[in-house]
Formats: sequence, C-alpha cells, structure tokens
Amino acid sequence: MERVVTDTSEVLARGFTEKEYFLDGTATSYRRVGTWGEDGAWGAEPDTAADYTTRVLVRAPADPSRFNGTVVVEWLNVSAGFESAPDWL
Repeated sequence: MERVVTDTSEVLARGFTEKEYFLDGTATSYRRVGTWGEDGAWGAEPDTAADYTTRVLVRAPADPSRFNGTVVVEWLNVSAGFESAPDWL
C-alpha cells in the first residue's frame, strides 16, 4: 500500500505531528437465520472468521495546548489503489 497523498512535510509545516499505529484482530462474518422481513428484526449467527490488520494515522498539534478537544475521523480511501485523504487536503 502506498503512503497517504498528503506528505508528512505538509503536516509538520502546519504545526502537527503524525503517528502511525497498526490494529489487528479477527473479524467474524454472520449468516442469515430464518426469514428476513421488512421489520428489521432479523436473526443471524456467526459464520466464518478472517484475520485483519488496519492502519491508523493520528495527526495532532505538536503543541498539546493547541488541541481544542475536536477529533476528526477520516477514512483513507484506497479505491484508486493508493490512499487518499481528501478531507485533510
């Protein structure tokens, strides 16, 4: 996977830091149980499991006193074959 389109020098120039973390675990898919009607009260049970790893980038003010308590979560879209961060740009 390629790095995010926004390069780190841009982040640092704006007074931010960027840290990278990896999260991993096991995801479970579920299968339908019974008839699924229009009421949304559907039965499901565990089906298969798959391991996963995902990456989290945390961008924060280098000076903690500049943090105002607002956290923005942005999905890094990989549909084009590389990561893009349109909300950060």
